[in-house]
Order: sequence, then structure tokens, then C-alpha cells
Amino acid sequence: MRKQLMSRKEAAEYLGIKYQSLGNLAYTKQSPPFYRLGSGKCVRYDVAELNEWLIKRN
Repeated sequence: MRKQLMSRKEAAEYLGIKYQSLGNLAYTKQSPPFYRLGSGKCVRYDVAELNEWLIKRN
């Protein structure tokens, strides 16, 4: 099954948090799993993994 990927901005909106907050969570290794594409500056989040992360946090 193909992953449905979102940018960090889209993922933050989906989660209902600020873009910077999601970046801070990633920096502290508390964010949902994400993928670095290309040179590593392009970050993408899988929708299914975002949903799993939300369930675990609540």
C-alpha cells in the first residue's frame, strides 16, 4: 500500500499544532515518525503514522 505523505506544514495543520511546534517536537525526538527526502531538508509525514501518534499521545 502506498504511503500518503504530507509536508511539515500540512502535518502541523492536520494535528492542530503550530508548524514550529512540530519542528520542535522533531528536534527533541518526540514527533511522529517522518521521512527526509533528497538532501534531507525535505521532510514528509505519513498520514497513517500521524494517526497512530495521535492515538498514543491521548
